[in-house]
Amino acid sequence: MALAVLLPVALVLKKSLDVAAQGELNLSLIPREFSLVYYRLVLKDQGIYRPFLNSIYLTIVGTVLSLIFTAMGAYTLSKSRLPGQRIFMYLIVIAMMFSGGLMPLYLVVKALKLINRLNGLIASPSSTAGT
Repeated sequence: MALAVLLPVALVLKKSLDVAAQGELNLSLIPREFSLVYYRLVLKDQGIYRPFLNSIYLTIVGTVLSLIFTAMGAYTLSKSRLPGQRIFMYLIVIAMMFSGGLMPLYLVVKALKLINRLNGLIASPSSTAGT
């Protein structure tokens, strides 16, 4: 199974390092003419850095917030004598089973004026950063 996953990745990596015969089918894993010219082209492009920084920001902030809120919810569920614990548990179970949907989520994000903002991605629970 690992070979089935790693072989296409290795072929793409080999293709990116080989400048010879880019159009022909060659299944060897060793480049004929080793070159880093494609990597230099990508790194010279200034438009590549902003998406990478956005991804790093969303990953770090989303993970930290997700851990904080998950820990707070787990603490609440772990205490059996906490007032309102049963109600909180029912709310979590209902929220896990039935989602509000995409349109209500969009309307909430729009009402909070978070459209086209990174914080809107973090705040929305359907995004990968917020779950």
